[in-house]
Amino acid sequence: MFPAKMVKELLYAMFSQKYVSITEIAKTADHAPSRTFYCFNVPMEQLTKQLLEHNYRTILNLMTKRSQILTENRLALCILNAQTLNRTELCDVALLYH
Repeated sequence: MFPAKMVKELLYAMFSQKYVSITEIAKTADHAPSRTFYCFNVPMEQLTKQLLEHNYRTILNLMTKRSQILTENRLALCILNAQTLNRTELCDVALLYH
């Protein structure tokens, strides 16, 4: 079993990210927290959509970062490739456009 404090923190984090939903079942009409049951539910379709969207956003961020790094280091990559292939004319062209 997990400690109650840890479970509460994890459930709150999942609830704030909308990974779980809460259904309140009150014993009395006043909905006092001490006299209310809380049932947690995982809406699988919504969760699947959220995770897919999160993964797409992550892939987009990675592609953008890769493009930015390649653009910033274009000259260094050209020199490295030229040294590997023993071709200096490619770097001369890159130097003109840098």
